[in-house]
Amino acid sequence: MTAQRELYLVSVVILLFSTTVAQLTWTEVQVTNTSSGTPSLPPTRRDHALGYDIATNQLVLFGGRGNIVYGDTWLFDMAAKSWRQVTLGTKPPARFSMVYGISNGAFYVSTGQEGANLYNDIWKFNISSETWTELPSSGTPPAKVYGGAGGFFNGSSKFYMSHGFSSSQRYANTFIYDLGTMRWSEVFPDASSYDPSHPHARCLVSGAMVDEDKLVIYGGCLSGGKTGGHCPSFDSWIFNGKSREWSRYPNCASARTYSSLALLPSSGNKKRVVLYGGNEKGGQVLITKEAPANQVAVLNIESEEWVLRKVLGSKIPKKRVGTGMASHPNGIYMFGGSEFNDLWFLEGDSDKADNSATIGECIAPFKGFFNLIMLHVVFMFSGWGILLQAGAFIARYFRFKDPLWFHLHRICQVSGLVLSLAGLICAGVSVQFDHFNFAHGGLGIVIMILGFQQPINAIFRPHKVKGEPVAMKRTIWEFVHINSGRLALILSVVNISLGLYLELASTATLILWYVYVVVVVIVYIVMEVRLQLQRKKSSHEIIQMDTKQY
Repeated sequence: MTAQRELYLVSVVILLFSTTVAQLTWTEVQVTNTSSGTPSLPPTRRDHALGYDIATNQLVLFGGRGNIVYGDTWLFDMAAKSWRQVTLGTKPPARFSMVYGISNGAFYVSTGQEGANLYNDIWKFNISSETWTELPSSGTPPAKVYGGAGGFFNGSSKFYMSHGFSSSQRYANTFIYDLGTMRWSEVFPDASSYDPSHPHARCLVSGAMVDEDKLVIYGGCLSGGKTGGHCPSFDSWIFNGKSREWSRYPNCASARTYSSLALLPSSGNKKRVVLYGGNEKGGQVLITKEAPANQVAVLNIESEEWVLRKVLGSKIPKKRVGTGMASHPNGIYMFGGSEFNDLWFLEGDSDKADNSATIGECIAPFKGFFNLIMLHVVFMFSGWGILLQAGAFIARYFRFKDPLWFHLHRICQVSGLVLSLAGLICAGVSVQFDHFNFAHGGLGIVIMILGFQQPINAIFRPHKVKGEPVAMKRTIWEFVHINSGRLALILSVVNISLGLYLELASTATLILWYVYVVVVVIVYIVMEVRLQLQRKKSSHEIIQMDTKQY
Protein backbone atom coordinates (compact mmCIF):
# COMPACT_ATOMS: atom_id res chain seq x y z
CA MET A 1 0.00 0.00 0.00
CA THR A 2 2.87 2.36 0.81
CA ALA A 3 4.42 1.77 -2.59
CA GLN A 4 1.10 2.47 -4.30
CA ARG A 5 0.70 5.73 -2.34
CA GLU A 6 4.22 6.85 -3.30
CA LEU A 7 3.54 6.06 -6.96
CA TYR A 8 0.30 8.06 -6.79
CA LEU A 9 2.07 11.06 -5.24
CA VAL A 10 4.79 10.97 -7.89
CA SER A 11 2.14 10.89 -10.62
CA VAL A 12 0.36 13.89 -9.08
CA VAL A 13 3.61 15.86 -8.87
CA ILE A 14 4.44 15.10 -12.50
CA LEU A 15 0.95 16.14 -13.57
CA LEU A 16 1.12 19.39 -11.61
CA PHE A 17 4.58 20.15 -12.98
CA SER A 18 3.51 19.55 -16.58
CA THR A 19 0.51 21.86 -16.21
CA THR A 20 2.34 24.68 -14.45
CA VAL A 21 5.54 24.88 -16.51
CA ALA A 22 5.15 27.57 -19.16
CA GLN A 23 4.60 26.08 -22.62
CA LEU A 24 3.60 27.23 -26.07
CA THR A 25 -0.04 28.36 -26.06
CA TRP A 26 -2.50 29.41 -28.76
CA THR A 27 -4.85 32.33 -28.11
CA GLU A 28 -7.35 33.75 -30.59
CA VAL A 29 -7.12 37.53 -30.77
CA GLN A 30 -10.54 39.12 -30.37
CA VAL A 31 -10.92 42.03 -32.75
CA THR A 32 -12.68 45.13 -31.40
CA ASN A 33 -16.02 46.02 -32.95
CA THR A 34 -16.47 49.23 -34.93
CA SER A 35 -19.19 51.81 -34.23
CA SER A 36 -21.53 49.76 -36.42
CA GLY A 37 -21.18 46.86 -34.01
CA THR A 38 -19.16 44.58 -36.29
CA PRO A 39 -15.38 44.37 -36.57
CA SER A 40 -13.62 45.62 -39.67
CA LEU A 41 -11.73 42.63 -41.00
CA PRO A 42 -9.59 41.93 -44.04
CA PRO A 43 -11.32 39.48 -46.42
CA THR A 44 -10.40 35.83 -46.08
CA ARG A 45 -7.14 35.07 -47.84
CA ARG A 46 -4.04 32.90 -48.06
CA ASP A 47 -0.46 33.28 -49.33
CA HIS A 48 -0.25 36.87 -48.11
CA ALA A 49 2.51 38.93 -46.48
CA LEU A 50 2.46 39.68 -42.74
CA GLY A 51 4.89 41.52 -40.48
CA TYR A 52 5.06 43.07 -37.01
CA ASP A 53 6.55 46.52 -36.38
CA ILE A 54 7.74 46.96 -32.80
CA ALA A 55 8.05 50.77 -33.06
CA THR A 56 4.35 51.35 -33.84
CA ASN A 57 3.12 48.10 -32.24
CA GLN A 58 1.22 47.16 -35.39
CA LEU A 59 0.83 44.25 -37.78
CA VAL A 60 1.13 44.96 -41.50
CA LEU A 61 -0.85 42.81 -43.96
CA PHE A 62 -0.48 42.94 -47.73
CA GLY A 63 -1.89 41.01 -50.68
CA GLY A 64 -2.69 37.33 -50.88
CA ARG A 65 -5.48 35.52 -52.67
CA GLY A 66 -9.04 34.53 -51.87
CA ASN A 67 -11.97 35.17 -54.15
CA ILE A 68 -9.59 37.51 -55.98
CA VAL A 69 -5.89 38.31 -55.86
CA TYR A 70 -5.50 41.18 -53.40
CA GLY A 71 -3.31 44.26 -53.53
CA ASP A 72 -4.67 45.89 -50.37
CA THR A 73 -2.75 46.96 -47.25
CA TRP A 74 -4.09 46.62 -43.71
CA LEU A 75 -2.75 47.62 -40.28
CA PHE A 76 -3.69 45.95 -37.01
CA ASP A 77 -3.33 48.15 -33.93
CA MET A 78 -2.26 45.92 -31.02
CA ALA A 79 -3.49 48.37 -28.37
CA ALA A 80 -6.91 48.99 -29.92
CA LYS A 81 -7.25 45.41 -31.20
CA SER A 82 -8.60 46.69 -34.51
CA TRP A 83 -7.89 46.36 -38.22
CA ARG A 84 -7.77 49.35 -40.55
CA GLN A 85 -7.37 49.36 -44.32
CA VAL A 86 -4.86 51.91 -45.53
CA THR A 87 -5.95 54.29 -48.27
CA LEU A 88 -3.16 54.45 -50.81
CA GLY A 89 -2.13 56.14 -54.02
CA THR A 90 0.97 54.38 -55.30
CA LYS A 91 1.11 50.73 -54.29
CA PRO A 92 2.49 47.41 -55.51
CA PRO A 93 0.48 45.39 -58.03
CA ALA A 94 -1.76 42.75 -56.46
CA ARG A 95 0.04 39.46 -55.83
CA PHE A 96 0.36 36.34 -53.69
CA SER A 97 3.15 33.93 -52.67
CA MET A 98 5.69 36.72 -52.32
CA VAL A 99 8.80 37.10 -50.14
CA TYR A 100 8.47 39.74 -47.43
CA GLY A 101 9.87 41.12 -44.19
CA ILE A 102 10.13 44.08 -41.81
CA SER A 103 13.25 46.09 -41.03
CA ASN A 104 13.72 49.41 -39.22
CA GLY A 105 10.16 50.67 -39.45
CA ALA A 106 9.47 49.58 -43.04
CA PHE A 107 7.72 46.57 -44.57
CA TYR A 108 9.12 45.09 -47.79
CA VAL A 109 7.67 42.73 -50.41
CA SER A 110 9.28 41.22 -53.48
CA THR A 111 8.42 38.74 -56.25
CA GLY A 112 4.98 37.06 -56.33
CA GLN A 113 2.25 36.21 -58.82
CA GLU A 114 -1.06 37.55 -60.07
CA GLY A 115 -2.57 35.49 -62.88
CA ALA A 116 -0.06 35.39 -65.73
CA ASN A 117 1.94 38.23 -64.18
CA LEU A 118 5.09 37.38 -62.23
CA TYR A 119 7.29 39.91 -60.44
CA ASN A 120 10.90 40.46 -59.41
CA ASP A 121 10.39 44.00 -58.12
CA ILE A 122 10.87 45.14 -54.52
CA TRP A 123 8.60 47.59 -52.67
CA LYS A 124 8.95 49.43 -49.37
CA PHE A 125 6.02 50.39 -47.12
CA ASN A 126 6.88 53.17 -44.67
CA ILE A 127 4.74 52.25 -41.67
CA SER A 128 4.80 55.71 -40.08
CA SER A 129 3.80 57.63 -43.22
CA GLU A 130 1.75 54.72 -44.61
CA THR A 131 3.17 55.08 -48.12
CA TRP A 132 4.54 52.58 -50.63
CA THR A 133 7.67 53.19 -52.71
CA GLU A 134 9.15 50.97 -55.41
CA LEU A 135 12.88 50.56 -54.90
CA PRO A 136 15.50 50.33 -57.69
CA SER A 137 16.22 46.80 -58.92
CA SER A 138 19.80 47.30 -60.10
CA GLY A 139 22.55 44.72 -59.86
CA THR A 140 21.64 41.07 -60.46
CA PRO A 141 17.96 40.67 -59.56
CA PRO A 142 16.20 37.30 -59.34
CA ALA A 143 14.00 36.04 -62.16
CA LYS A 144 10.31 36.89 -62.06
CA VAL A 145 9.10 34.18 -59.70
CA TYR A 146 6.62 33.28 -56.99
CA GLY A 147 6.70 30.81 -54.10
CA GLY A 148 10.20 31.68 -52.87
CA ALA A 149 11.50 32.17 -49.33
CA GLY A 150 13.48 34.81 -47.47
CA GLY A 151 13.02 38.15 -45.73
CA PHE A 152 14.90 40.11 -43.06
CA PHE A 153 16.42 39.29 -39.72
CA ASN A 154 15.28 41.93 -37.21
CA GLY A 155 17.20 45.17 -37.79
CA SER A 156 19.18 43.90 -40.78
CA SER A 157 19.65 45.75 -44.05
CA LYS A 158 19.93 42.52 -46.08
CA PHE A 159 16.77 41.21 -47.73
CA TYR A 160 17.13 37.55 -48.75
CA MET A 161 15.22 35.89 -51.61
CA SER A 162 15.73 32.22 -52.42
CA HIS A 163 14.23 29.66 -54.83
CA GLY A 164 10.86 30.11 -56.55
CA PHE A 165 9.10 29.31 -59.82
CA SER A 166 8.74 31.25 -63.04
CA SER A 167 6.33 30.38 -65.81
CA SER A 168 8.62 27.59 -67.00
CA GLN A 169 11.36 26.84 -64.46
CA ARG A 170 11.98 26.19 -60.77
CA TYR A 171 15.04 27.88 -59.32
CA ALA A 172 17.63 27.01 -56.66
CA ASN A 173 19.55 30.29 -56.48
CA THR A 174 19.66 32.80 -53.61
CA PHE A 175 19.83 36.60 -53.74
CA ILE A 176 20.39 39.51 -51.36
CA TYR A 177 18.97 43.00 -51.76
CA ASP A 178 21.17 45.46 -49.86
CA LEU A 179 19.17 48.42 -48.56
CA GLY A 180 22.35 50.46 -48.31
CA THR A 181 23.35 50.15 -51.96
CA MET A 182 19.85 49.45 -53.35
CA ARG A 183 21.31 46.58 -55.39
CA TRP A 184 20.59 42.88 -55.86
CA SER A 185 23.42 40.34 -55.80
CA GLU A 186 23.34 36.59 -56.38
CA VAL A 187 25.01 34.84 -53.46
CA PHE A 188 24.27 31.24 -54.51
CA PRO A 189 23.94 30.11 -58.15
CA ASP A 190 21.13 28.13 -59.72
CA ALA A 191 22.96 24.84 -59.27
CA SER A 192 22.20 21.26 -60.33
CA SER A 193 19.31 19.30 -58.79
CA TYR A 194 21.61 16.26 -58.70
CA ASP A 195 23.97 17.86 -56.18
CA PRO A 196 23.12 16.75 -52.61
CA SER A 197 25.07 19.63 -51.03
CA HIS A 198 22.27 22.16 -51.46
CA PRO A 199 18.45 22.27 -51.66
CA HIS A 200 17.19 21.49 -55.14
CA ALA A 201 15.12 23.85 -57.28
CA ARG A 202 11.62 24.31 -55.84
CA CYS A 203 8.74 26.66 -55.15
CA LEU A 204 5.96 26.97 -52.54
CA VAL A 205 8.71 26.77 -49.91
CA SER A 206 8.56 28.39 -46.46
CA GLY A 207 11.43 30.33 -44.93
CA ALA A 208 12.57 32.34 -41.92
CA MET A 209 15.66 34.38 -41.16
CA VAL A 210 17.35 33.27 -37.93
CA ASP A 211 20.31 35.64 -38.13
CA GLU A 212 21.40 38.49 -40.35
CA ASP A 213 22.97 36.02 -42.78
CA LYS A 214 21.18 32.74 -42.01
CA LEU A 215 18.04 31.57 -43.78
CA VAL A 216 16.08 28.41 -42.90
CA ILE A 217 13.78 26.86 -45.53
CA TYR A 218 11.34 23.96 -45.38
CA GLY A 219 9.67 21.70 -47.94
CA GLY A 220 8.04 22.99 -51.09
CA CYS A 221 7.39 21.48 -54.51
CA LEU A 222 10.40 20.03 -56.37
CA SER A 223 8.52 18.55 -59.33
CA GLY A 224 8.16 20.00 -62.83
CA GLY A 225 9.80 23.10 -64.28
CA LYS A 226 12.93 21.32 -65.61
CA THR A 227 13.37 19.17 -62.52
CA GLY A 228 11.79 16.26 -60.66
CA GLY A 229 11.30 15.34 -57.03
CA HIS A 230 8.91 15.34 -54.12
CA CYS A 231 5.85 17.59 -54.17
CA PRO A 232 5.26 18.18 -51.30
CA SER A 233 8.75 17.72 -49.90
CA PHE A 234 10.02 17.13 -46.36
CA ASP A 235 13.61 18.42 -46.44
CA SER A 236 14.83 21.45 -44.50
CA TRP A 237 18.01 23.49 -44.88
CA ILE A 238 19.91 26.47 -43.52
CA PHE A 239 21.89 28.87 -45.70
CA ASN A 240 24.90 30.69 -44.33
CA GLY A 241 25.25 33.92 -46.30
CA LYS A 242 28.78 34.51 -45.09
CA SER A 243 30.22 31.15 -46.16
CA ARG A 244 27.61 30.85 -48.93
CA GLU A 245 26.95 27.24 -48.05
CA TRP A 246 23.82 25.19 -47.39
CA SER A 247 23.48 22.55 -44.66
CA ARG A 248 20.64 20.03 -44.41
CA TYR A 249 18.73 19.17 -41.24
CA PRO A 250 17.48 15.67 -40.35
CA ASN A 251 13.94 14.81 -41.48
CA CYS A 252 11.11 14.99 -38.95
CA ALA A 253 7.94 16.93 -39.83
CA SER A 254 5.50 15.89 -42.54
CA ALA A 255 6.06 16.87 -46.17
CA ARG A 256 4.42 20.22 -47.00
CA THR A 257 3.88 22.98 -49.50
CA TYR A 258 2.49 26.39 -48.53
CA SER A 259 3.65 26.01 -44.91
CA SER A 260 4.86 28.87 -42.69
CA LEU A 261 8.05 29.39 -40.68
CA ALA A 262 8.69 32.00 -38.01
CA LEU A 263 11.37 32.63 -35.38
CA LEU A 264 10.33 32.53 -31.72
CA PRO A 265 11.68 35.13 -29.27
CA SER A 266 15.04 33.99 -27.92
CA SER A 267 15.62 33.17 -24.28
CA GLY A 268 19.32 33.68 -23.72
CA ASN A 269 21.07 32.72 -26.93
CA LYS A 270 18.68 29.89 -27.78
CA LYS A 271 16.94 30.15 -31.14
CA ARG A 272 13.88 28.14 -32.11
CA VAL A 273 11.94 28.21 -35.39
CA VAL A 274 8.28 27.16 -35.59
CA LEU A 275 6.87 25.32 -38.62
CA TYR A 276 3.09 25.50 -38.90
CA GLY A 277 0.38 24.56 -41.39
CA GLY A 278 0.71 23.81 -45.07
CA ASN A 279 -0.63 21.32 -47.58
CA GLU A 280 0.45 17.82 -46.60
CA LYS A 281 -1.32 16.08 -49.47
CA GLY A 282 -1.06 16.14 -53.24
CA GLY A 283 -1.22 13.97 -56.32
CA GLN A 284 2.08 12.28 -55.43
CA VAL A 285 1.27 11.38 -51.83
CA LEU A 286 0.07 7.84 -51.10
CA ILE A 287 0.66 7.62 -47.32
CA THR A 288 1.46 10.39 -44.85
CA LYS A 289 1.03 11.06 -41.14
CA GLU A 290 -0.62 14.45 -41.09
CA ALA A 291 0.15 16.81 -38.23
CA PRO A 292 -2.69 17.24 -35.70
CA ALA A 293 -4.10 20.73 -35.24
CA ASN A 294 -2.36 21.20 -31.87
CA GLN A 295 1.11 20.31 -33.17
CA VAL A 296 3.93 22.53 -34.37
CA ALA A 297 7.38 21.43 -35.43
CA VAL A 298 10.15 23.30 -33.61
CA LEU A 299 13.68 23.54 -34.99
CA ASN A 300 16.48 23.83 -32.44
CA ILE A 301 19.10 25.88 -34.28
CA GLU A 302 21.88 24.95 -31.85
CA SER A 303 21.35 21.17 -31.87
CA GLU A 304 20.18 21.16 -35.51
CA GLU A 305 17.16 18.99 -34.70
CA TRP A 306 13.41 19.16 -35.22
CA VAL A 307 11.01 18.24 -32.40
CA LEU A 308 7.23 17.89 -32.74
CA ARG A 309 5.68 19.94 -29.92
CA LYS A 310 2.17 20.09 -28.49
CA VAL A 311 0.59 23.55 -28.24
CA LEU A 312 -1.83 24.28 -25.40
CA GLY A 313 -4.88 26.52 -25.50
CA SER A 314 -8.57 26.49 -24.66
CA LYS A 315 -9.12 26.89 -28.39
CA ILE A 316 -6.85 25.71 -31.19
CA PRO A 317 -6.83 27.18 -34.72
CA LYS A 318 -8.14 24.92 -37.45
CA LYS A 319 -5.53 23.50 -39.78
CA ARG A 320 -4.84 25.73 -42.73
CA VAL A 321 -2.71 26.35 -45.81
CA GLY A 322 -0.83 29.49 -46.79
CA THR A 323 -1.11 31.37 -43.52
CA GLY A 324 0.97 34.43 -42.70
CA MET A 325 3.18 34.45 -39.58
CA ALA A 326 5.07 37.32 -37.94
CA SER A 327 7.53 37.21 -35.04
CA HIS A 328 6.73 39.32 -31.94
CA PRO A 329 8.73 39.93 -28.73
CA ASN A 330 6.37 37.57 -26.88
CA GLY A 331 5.62 34.98 -29.55
CA ILE A 332 4.28 34.71 -33.10
CA TYR A 333 1.18 36.21 -34.70
CA MET A 334 -0.67 34.19 -37.34
CA PHE A 335 -3.35 35.50 -39.69
CA GLY A 336 -5.66 33.82 -42.19
CA GLY A 337 -4.76 30.98 -44.46
CA SER A 338 -7.15 28.77 -46.48
CA GLU A 339 -10.63 30.28 -46.10
CA PHE A 340 -9.93 32.09 -42.81
CA ASN A 341 -9.42 35.71 -41.76
CA ASP A 342 -8.96 35.15 -38.05
CA LEU A 343 -5.96 36.33 -36.01
CA TRP A 344 -4.11 34.10 -33.55
CA PHE A 345 -1.18 34.51 -31.19
CA LEU A 346 1.26 31.71 -30.37
CA GLU A 347 2.57 32.83 -27.00
CA GLY A 348 6.02 31.58 -26.00
CA ASP A 349 9.76 31.83 -26.42
CA SER A 350 12.56 29.33 -26.92
CA ASP A 351 12.35 28.15 -23.30
CA LYS A 352 8.59 27.59 -23.50
CA ALA A 353 9.08 25.71 -26.74
CA ASP A 354 11.61 23.41 -25.05
CA ASN A 355 9.23 22.91 -22.12
CA SER A 356 6.29 21.98 -24.35
CA ALA A 357 5.35 18.31 -24.45
CA THR A 358 6.24 16.28 -27.49
CA ILE A 359 3.43 14.92 -29.64
CA GLY A 360 3.78 12.37 -32.39
CA GLU A 361 6.88 10.83 -33.92
CA CYS A 362 9.20 12.15 -36.59
CA ILE A 363 8.47 10.78 -40.05
CA ALA A 364 10.82 9.96 -42.89
CA PRO A 365 10.60 8.19 -46.26
CA PHE A 366 9.13 4.70 -45.75
CA LYS A 367 8.41 5.69 -42.14
CA GLY A 368 5.05 7.40 -42.10
CA PHE A 369 5.51 8.80 -45.60
CA PHE A 370 5.27 7.13 -49.01
CA ASN A 371 4.54 8.63 -52.40
CA LEU A 372 4.64 7.88 -56.12
CA ILE A 373 8.25 9.02 -56.43
CA MET A 374 9.31 6.40 -53.89
CA LEU A 375 7.14 3.75 -55.57
CA HIS A 376 8.82 4.70 -58.85
CA VAL A 377 12.22 4.10 -57.21
CA VAL A 378 11.11 0.67 -55.93
CA PHE A 379 9.81 -0.41 -59.34
CA MET A 380 12.82 0.87 -61.28
CA PHE A 381 15.37 -0.61 -58.89
CA SER A 382 13.57 -3.98 -58.97
CA GLY A 383 13.25 -3.90 -62.75
CA TRP A 384 16.45 -2.32 -64.05
CA GLY A 385 18.60 -2.75 -60.96
CA ILE A 386 17.90 -6.43 -60.32
CA LEU A 387 15.78 -8.42 -62.80
CA LEU A 388 17.03 -7.03 -66.11
CA GLN A 389 20.62 -7.14 -64.87
CA ALA A 390 20.07 -10.77 -63.82
CA GLY A 391 18.58 -11.64 -67.20
CA ALA A 392 21.60 -10.28 -69.06
CA PHE A 393 23.98 -11.96 -66.60
CA ILE A 394 22.35 -15.35 -67.12
CA ALA A 395 22.41 -14.99 -70.92
CA ARG A 396 26.12 -14.18 -70.84
CA TYR A 397 27.50 -16.69 -68.34
CA PHE A 398 25.08 -19.62 -68.00
CA ARG A 399 24.45 -20.77 -71.55
CA PHE A 400 25.90 -24.15 -70.66
CA LYS A 401 22.70 -24.72 -68.65
CA ASP A 402 20.68 -25.27 -71.78
CA PRO A 403 17.71 -24.73 -72.14
CA LEU A 404 17.27 -23.50 -68.56
CA TRP A 405 19.30 -20.34 -69.17
CA PHE A 406 16.95 -19.21 -71.95
CA HIS A 407 13.80 -19.66 -69.86
CA LEU A 408 15.32 -17.83 -66.88
CA HIS A 409 16.57 -15.07 -69.18
CA ARG A 410 13.11 -14.59 -70.66
CA ILE A 411 11.40 -14.61 -67.26
CA CYS A 412 13.79 -12.00 -65.87
CA GLN A 413 13.54 -9.75 -68.92
CA VAL A 414 9.75 -9.83 -69.16
CA SER A 415 9.14 -9.32 -65.44
CA GLY A 416 11.80 -6.60 -65.30
CA LEU A 417 10.21 -4.69 -68.16
CA VAL A 418 6.75 -5.00 -66.59
CA LEU A 419 8.04 -3.51 -63.33
CA SER A 420 9.90 -0.75 -65.18
CA LEU A 421 6.71 0.09 -67.10
CA ALA A 422 4.89 0.42 -63.77
CA GLY A 423 7.71 2.69 -62.60
CA LEU A 424 7.39 4.81 -65.74
CA ILE A 425 3.67 5.25 -65.10
CA CYS A 426 4.37 6.34 -61.51
CA ALA A 427 6.89 8.88 -62.77
CA GLY A 428 4.48 10.23 -65.38
CA VAL A 429 1.75 10.75 -62.79
CA SER A 430 4.03 12.22 -60.13
CA VAL A 431 5.85 14.86 -62.21
CA GLN A 432 3.74 18.02 -62.39
CA PHE A 433 4.65 18.92 -66.00
CA ASP A 434 7.66 18.98 -68.33
CA HIS A 435 8.01 15.25 -67.69
CA PHE A 436 11.10 14.76 -69.82
CA ASN A 437 12.60 18.25 -69.82
CA PHE A 438 15.37 17.28 -67.39
CA ALA A 439 18.23 14.80 -67.47
CA HIS A 440 16.70 11.99 -65.41
CA GLY A 441 13.37 12.10 -67.25
CA GLY A 442 14.84 12.36 -70.73
CA LEU A 443 17.42 9.63 -70.13
CA GLY A 444 14.70 7.44 -68.64
CA ILE A 445 12.70 7.57 -71.87
CA VAL A 446 15.76 6.60 -73.92
CA ILE A 447 16.39 3.64 -71.61
CA MET A 448 12.78 2.49 -71.77
CA ILE A 449 12.83 2.62 -75.59
CA LEU A 450 16.00 0.52 -75.62
CA GLY A 451 14.45 -1.86 -73.14
CA PHE A 452 11.18 -2.43 -74.94
CA GLN A 453 12.77 -2.86 -78.33
CA GLN A 454 14.57 -5.93 -76.94
CA PRO A 455 11.57 -8.30 -76.82
CA ILE A 456 10.25 -6.81 -80.07
CA ASN A 457 13.42 -7.51 -82.02
CA ALA A 458 13.64 -10.92 -80.31
CA ILE A 459 10.29 -11.84 -81.87
CA PHE A 460 11.61 -11.05 -85.34
CA ARG A 461 15.08 -12.54 -84.86
CA PRO A 462 16.55 -14.67 -87.69
CA HIS A 463 16.84 -18.21 -86.37
CA LYS A 464 19.97 -20.30 -86.58
CA VAL A 465 19.86 -23.39 -88.77
CA LYS A 466 21.68 -26.39 -87.33
CA GLY A 467 24.64 -27.45 -89.41
CA GLU A 468 24.72 -24.28 -91.50
CA PRO A 469 26.97 -21.19 -91.19
CA VAL A 470 25.55 -18.26 -89.25
CA ALA A 471 23.74 -15.94 -91.65
CA MET A 472 24.70 -12.27 -91.90
CA LYS A 473 21.22 -11.24 -90.74
CA ARG A 474 21.66 -13.31 -87.57
CA THR A 475 25.08 -11.77 -86.93
CA ILE A 476 23.69 -8.25 -87.28
CA TRP A 477 20.72 -9.10 -85.08
CA GLU A 478 22.96 -10.51 -82.34
CA PHE A 479 25.16 -7.41 -82.41
CA VAL A 480 22.18 -5.06 -82.12
CA HIS A 481 20.32 -7.14 -79.53
CA ILE A 482 23.28 -7.73 -77.25
CA ASN A 483 24.85 -4.28 -77.38
CA SER A 484 21.64 -2.27 -77.18
CA GLY A 485 20.75 -4.34 -74.13
CA ARG A 486 24.14 -3.67 -72.57
CA LEU A 487 23.83 0.04 -73.30
CA ALA A 488 20.41 0.16 -71.66
CA LEU A 489 21.73 -1.59 -68.55
CA ILE A 490 24.70 0.77 -68.22
CA LEU A 491 22.50 3.84 -68.71
CA SER A 492 20.01 2.49 -66.19
CA VAL A 493 22.70 2.43 -63.49
CA VAL A 494 23.52 6.06 -64.30
CA ASN A 495 19.85 7.06 -64.27
CA ILE A 496 19.02 5.27 -61.03
CA SER A 497 21.90 7.19 -59.46
CA LEU A 498 20.51 10.49 -60.77
CA GLY A 499 17.04 9.53 -59.56
CA LEU A 500 18.24 8.85 -56.03
CA TYR A 501 19.64 12.39 -55.85
CA LEU A 502 16.36 13.84 -57.10
CA GLU A 503 14.51 11.70 -54.56
CA LEU A 504 16.60 13.23 -51.75
CA ALA A 505 17.85 9.80 -50.74
CA SER A 506 19.71 9.60 -47.45
CA THR A 507 23.46 9.22 -47.32
CA ALA A 508 23.01 5.62 -46.11
CA THR A 509 20.80 4.81 -49.10
CA LEU A 510 23.32 6.29 -51.53
CA ILE A 511 26.15 4.30 -49.92
CA LEU A 512 24.14 1.06 -50.17
CA TRP A 513 23.36 1.74 -53.81
CA TYR A 514 26.97 2.40 -54.79
CA VAL A 515 28.18 -0.63 -52.81
CA TYR A 516 25.63 -2.71 -54.72
CA VAL A 517 26.88 -1.30 -58.05
CA VAL A 518 30.51 -2.06 -57.13
CA VAL A 519 29.60 -5.64 -56.15
CA VAL A 520 27.75 -6.17 -59.45
CA VAL A 521 30.73 -4.81 -61.42
CA ILE A 522 33.16 -7.06 -59.52
CA VAL A 523 30.99 -10.12 -60.14
CA TYR A 524 30.80 -9.26 -63.85
CA ILE A 525 34.60 -8.90 -64.01
CA VAL A 526 35.22 -12.21 -62.24
CA MET A 527 32.75 -14.06 -64.44
CA GLU A 528 34.11 -12.47 -67.63
CA VAL A 529 37.70 -13.40 -66.73
CA ARG A 530 36.55 -16.94 -65.99
CA LEU A 531 34.71 -17.13 -69.31
CA GLN A 532 37.69 -15.88 -71.32
CA LEU A 533 40.08 -18.29 -69.59
CA GLN A 534 37.80 -21.19 -70.40
CA ARG A 535 37.62 -20.12 -74.04
CA LYS A 536 41.37 -19.78 -74.24
CA LYS A 537 42.06 -23.09 -72.55
CA SER A 538 40.43 -25.31 -75.09
CA SER A 539 38.48 -24.64 -78.26
CA HIS A 540 36.12 -27.54 -77.57
CA GLU A 541 35.14 -25.89 -74.26
CA ILE A 542 34.09 -22.60 -75.88
CA ILE A 543 30.76 -21.44 -74.55
CA GLN A 544 28.86 -20.43 -77.60
CA MET A 545 25.25 -19.97 -78.64
CA ASP A 546 23.40 -23.22 -78.96
CA THR A 547 22.17 -24.16 -82.42
CA LYS A 548 18.64 -24.75 -81.22
CA GLN A 549 16.05 -22.41 -82.68
CA TYR A 550 15.20 -20.18 -79.71
